[in-house]
Amino acid sequence: MAGYSVREVILQWNASGVINVGRAGFPATFRYLLFSGWICLGNDGANRAVDFNNSVVFGNFSLNNSQVHVHLLPGQSQPTMFDGSFAYAAGGYFTHLLISIDGVGGIIQIYANDAPLALTSGGWTGSPAGFNLGGFTQWQFGASGSHAPGTGVGDIFLAAPTSFFDLSVVANRRQFINADLSPVDLGATGSTPLGTQPPIYLTVRPGDTNPSNFASNNGTGGSFNIYGTLVFLPDGSCNSPSPPPPPPPAPGSAIMAMDDMSLITIPTPGCRVFLQWSNDRGHVWGSPVGQDMGPRGYYLDSVQWQRLGYARDRVFQIFWSCPAKTVLQGAWIEADTSPKT
Repeated sequence: MAGYSVREVILQWNASGVINVGRAGFPATFRYLLFSGWICLGNDGANRAVDFNNSVVFGNFSLNNSQVHVHLLPGQSQPTMFDGSFAYAAGGYFTHLLISIDGVGGIIQIYANDAPLALTSGGWTGSPAGFNLGGFTQWQFGASGSHAPGTGVGDIFLAAPTSFFDLSVVANRRQFINADLSPVDLGATGSTPLGTQPPIYLTVRPGDTNPSNFASNNGTGGSFNIYGTLVFLPDGSCNSPSPPPPPPPAPGSAIMAMDDMSLITIPTPGCRVFLQWSNDRGHVWGSPVGQDMGPRGYYLDSVQWQRLGYARDRVFQIFWSCPAKTVLQGAWIEADTSPKT
């Protein structure tokens, strides 16, 4: 929906925001989790954090000015299943956070403002076992930090999809955030992305002047309780995220000059590597040409681009997208410089 704007409310600093006792509409056991939310940490340089936790599933999930931390449990009073941190510098911007988890396959993807975050420490600490809510659990939001008024949050969405929601698929991310980093309207009940109403969808709809309605939960899990007073985040408290640069223009008529190029990496399913080139020393770039990295563990496999034609002063660029640690072992060019007749 063009022109949609998220109405963010302030979670009071160093105090709980909203809390619900019980499963909040979630099944007793499930494999997949999908989180989306808009978060403002402020633009005054103060250290702030927003925390989302559950006594069973999310031992802790938090975003602060320098990182995202996720701590997962497979069930109440169970050993830790995942504990890791992902690098992110907030920079005073609104942050759209997307998290997709396969609790059995051992996959966690985190995107901040449509860009993947890299795991910087920790990881899976045991065999993935899915999630078992059991009987009693709490879903709670809170804010902390060194400065009032606190942290702004809006359009908090949490669901247990029936299949893995792969964030490396651009069309999936477009269900929540547009290419220019503007928000997508998830609908009055949050059912637009998945086609079904999620258990948790905390939002204040356009035109609503009551910030306390954020806690009413437009999902299936019932209303949340408010701890403290909810007020709207003042305009200008955060900067809008800078839109990504436009895609490179289509390749021109210049000819190309490379026979093949190989990239060796540590592959994982769903990972893609891209090659693009410029025939004018980097001023204009052609469209990226992507290939799959291949299955995990095939370390001797290489990715090749062949029959690339002829060119002069060509510049190459390699980049990739993968929700796992990757290593570039090397890249090389086989070029024929002999005169052509």
